[in-house]
Amino acid sequence: MLHLTESRRDPVLLLWGHYALGFTLASQGALKTARGHLELSVALYDVQKGGTYGFVQDPGPTALALLSHVVHSLGYPEQALEKMRHAVAMARNLSHPFTLAWVLRSAGTLYWRRGEKLAAQGLWEETSTLCNQQGFTPQLQAASLWIGFALVEQGSGEEGIAKVYNALYGMTDSLTVEDKLCGLIVLALAQGKVGQADQGLAKIDEALALIKNAKKSVYESDMYLVKGQLLLMQNARGLRKAQQCFSTARGIARDRKSRSDELAAVIHLARLLASKGRRDEARAMLAEIYGWFTEGFDTADLKDAKALLEELGS
Repeated sequence: MLHLTESRRDPVLLLWGHYALGFTLASQGALKTARGHLELSVALYDVQKGGTYGFVQDPGPTALALLSHVVHSLGYPEQALEKMRHAVAMARNLSHPFTLAWVLRSAGTLYWRRGEKLAAQGLWEETSTLCNQQGFTPQLQAASLWIGFALVEQGSGEEGIAKVYNALYGMTDSLTVEDKLCGLIVLALAQGKVGQADQGLAKIDEALALIKNAKKSVYESDMYLVKGQLLLMQNARGLRKAQQCFSTARGIARDRKSRSDELAAVIHLARLLASKGRRDEARAMLAEIYGWFTEGFDTADLKDAKALLEELGS
């Protein structure tokens, strides 16, 4: 598609070519290459033509929102936040409800990744309200997944899991493969948090089976990270298998240059190694990835990493 648009030299078609390739590469975890194409798509976008590009979603705010997640994954949380704020502002200025719903849901997920959970929940609830009004079932399903998980985090385990389960299986099945994978991960972790680690592990296995068909997924590292957590919830002595999962998650993240995912995996791995008396190894591993970051030190994972480094150094 991109090759054809380059030969036409039409900026609108070229925008869509980079847009399509950027989204596809991002879904496969090819983050650095995806970033380049999304940046080109955003650069070709004409704000004055917003809402007239003739597709289900407007390309400007949606490409910028996805670019925000890519940049966050690559290890630049503050740059990512700035881009997402811009995307939300652009979407609110358009008379294009579907684009607004898409961007608000995406923004909620970014804030959740940053550890700003109340802000995230507020954005998802706004998404849900808008989707109910407009009949946007796929977006409603995706937002409901996260609202349910937020309820679990707040202690409403039964209500939260029911909401996640209904969004994943009970509503009209119009989720993309990516959203299904994300939903399975969310449900698995939610089940683990209410003492249902066995059921959670079954959901991770379901997600891993889906990956075999999709070949690659941006969520692959998350799957192994959550699987490791669930193994520890299932059996506090299951350190070896959990360590293997955290190491796999770390390896996938490193291969994809996803510094944020690598940090999350290393935090869990360092805690596990420290519990086995390997404090120096744990600290060195954590210090290496923490030292890479130059921004975003107010985000949850970086604050956790700093606290753990101090604990391991005492």
